[in-house]
Amino acid sequence: MMENRERYHEFWPIISVIIPVFNCAEYVAGAIRSCLERIGPSDEIIIVDDGSFDDTAEVLHNFVSHSQVRVLQQSNQGVSSARNNGVRVSTGDFVAFLDADDELLEHTLRRFRLAIVSHPSVDVFFSDYWISDTPGLRYSVHNRLGADRMLAPYISTISDGIASLGSGFAEAYATNKIARTLVHTSSIIIRRGLFDRTGGFMTNLRVGEDLNLWARCFANGRAAVLLGEPQSVYFRWRGSTEKYELVCQEKVQRLRYACTVVSPFSTEWRRLRRQMAREYLGLIYWIGVDRSPRTVLAYALWRSVICYPILSTCLRYALILLLPRGIVRRLHFVRASIAASVPSRIRTMKQRIRLRDHALRRRT
Repeated sequence: MMENRERYHEFWPIISVIIPVFNCAEYVAGAIRSCLERIGPSDEIIIVDDGSFDDTAEVLHNFVSHSQVRVLQQSNQGVSSARNNGVRVSTGDFVAFLDADDELLEHTLRRFRLAIVSHPSVDVFFSDYWISDTPGLRYSVHNRLGADRMLAPYISTISDGIASLGSGFAEAYATNKIARTLVHTSSIIIRRGLFDRTGGFMTNLRVGEDLNLWARCFANGRAAVLLGEPQSVYFRWRGSTEKYELVCQEKVQRLRYACTVVSPFSTEWRRLRRQMAREYLGLIYWIGVDRSPRTVLAYALWRSVICYPILSTCLRYALILLLPRGIVRRLHFVRASIAASVPSRIRTMKQRIRLRDHALRRRT
């Protein structure tokens, strides 16, 4: 086995997929299977059970006999610690990450592997990813964010559907000039040496630990983006509302502190209060108007009105909360269907043409 692994390593890079899991028995088997069907003969899947107390252990027991799967157990220390410990015992040249309630697509690891071989000097690759708000429906993040316009100024070369990102990209990402949601945990692969040099995930961060690591990796290594089809699926409707509430609380606390150092009722004070209101409205969107308890939604709406009562979005959410839940679900399904419709593929093709033309202009 070791001899075959070394021979394979001469031609193809070895990838370690790290899957942290905490109380996700319902979905983790799907995440693991999406990897097992795609990994190479010497790749590995490392699953870190972060102190789950549901049926996760029983689900993982079904995979421990597989030669390419390792299961680690630890007391609950958080997702950052789980990912770091998974990388620590890994043996791959590159590490990829997959959340326990998400899935890779059939071409994901193959495309990443080909990109690594064709661009040996690149340390970080990321790609588009699907978001699924509703079962059975997906839409492309890059299309939604207009990634072609955001990334165009930072592209140095494009070859084989891979755009190398040059000077200025790392700073733009770190300073939020580029939307941080452009990169998702399940759509990025990092050279193991770079991960070690940057120190891995920050265990003291409750939220945004992944965005923090991506920014440090971009600053210390070369990055490239895979153009074209998304490489993973982020099932947002499967997630817990706790994370989104934490994100909202963190942002509101920073804005509330900023309000204390400016003059009350000044232009800056009003801007900060308006941003706080938008954060609460954003929480309503992220936790889902069609699936979260009405009391949670109403509380977030009330907090938004208290912060800044004249946002038009407040009225829209107020009307939605008055509608029967069945009608809200139907409206959300229709909206998601439109977002996931065929024209998104047309936009993807236009993006690739614009990115290619921009790179050619820079080279000439």
